[in-house]
Amino acid sequence: MGLRAKKALFGILVYEVPDEGNITKTDVLTAELHRVLHKGVRILRPYKKVEISLTDFYDSIIKSKILEALSLFGECVSANVKLGGEC
Repeated sequence: MGLRAKKALFGILVYEVPDEGNITKTDVLTAELHRVLHKGVRILRPYKKVEISLTDFYDSIIKSKILEALSLFGECVSANVKLGGEC
């Protein structure tokens, strides 16, 4: 996988997955660290945040389909997509 490790402020360990497009590898690493490490350890995975507004769509479109489409387009897991408003 080729991780780069460094120590940040206050002794926080930071592991970087080099190369653009390694989102899937980073997600796999994050999931594995959650599985292996004890509950007192915080694992944070930074991601880009954008806001979009959806208007004038049919009421028959369900929340899961919106999440699926946004996750696919944004190349991220659906857990990183938050929907607000009336869905």
